[in-house]
Amino acid sequence: MQVDFITCYRALRLNDLRTARMAMAIDRQQGGLEKLRSTGVSVSASIKVSQLLEYYLANRNLSLTDFDRIKRYLGVNR
Repeated sequence: MQVDFITCYRALRLNDLRTARMAMAIDRQQGGLEKLRSTGVSVSASIKVSQLLEYYLANRNLSLTDFDRIKRYLGVNR
């Protein structure tokens, strides 16, 4: 089951819990960090999904076709 940070943040708020800072391993670059920041939460990510894709492409773990397909699916600019 995939749970995103927006869902976690909402669950905390519904239970009258507050958070000032959140950290995540991977930024999927789909707007979640910006949404959380707009609520006043400090958010950081270790790496962006585009950086992972570039790494896998450079190391030939991912074909250019798959790289482009994944970036289109995620809506991430190259």
